[in-house]
This record gives sequence, structure tokens and C-alpha cells, in this order.
Amino acid sequence: MLTGLMVDSFKATKQISEVGDRRARIRADFRLKTVLRAFQAEGAAGEAPEVKVLIAASLEQLPKREQVGSEEFRAVVPAASGKIEDIVLAFDEAFDKVMKRMAEWTLVTGEEASAASS
Repeated sequence: MLTGLMVDSFKATKQISEVGDRRARIRADFRLKTVLRAFQAEGAAGEAPEVKVLIAASLEQLPKREQVGSEEFRAVVPAASGKIEDIVLAFDEAFDKVMKRMAEWTLVTGEEASAASS
């Protein structure tokens, strides 16, 4: 589920000609590897929790598979209340923040690596 959301986020930038998951049959210049390190709501009983999302990413330049950068992207968003609807909204906001930062970083890092190898 999260992989699909990541692919959609990168497609939404409209700055990458082709985006796909590992099953896609595209000839890529780069591969982004990600690890979901945190996707949780924490808080004391009866209080509105904080939602935490943390994704570690590394960007490889292909075909050499040379790592050209790595970064961690984190967002912490307080839920408006302990209601499930508010917690889900906080997850959406936190994930959107992380994805926006990761997409921007990936574009900049990829451009820098392409320029360096030219």
C-alpha cells in the first residue's frame, strides 16, 4: 500500500519521465530504496497521540548501482484528538510531509549525480 502511495507521489511531481515499483519494466537511471522505520501513533491513554512517520532512503545510480545519497525523512504530527478519524488524518499529514521532502531530495540528488557523471 505505501509503495503505491510513494509511486503516486513521485508521479505527481511531473519532473520524472518514468516512475515505477520494482515490478515495473522500465529502464531507470536511478533506483530509490526505502525502509519504513516508523509508522506509529504514541501517547498516554485518554490523550491525543502524536503520529510519527520515518522513512530511510538511499538513491542508487544505475547501471553501476552506485549509492549517490542517503537520507532519513521524518514527520511528527499531533492528532487533534484520540478519535480514529483524527489519528488517520494525522497519519495522512505526516506521510504527505515525508513524501514531499523525499521527492524533493531525490530530484536534487539525482540531478547532482547526473551532472557529476557527465
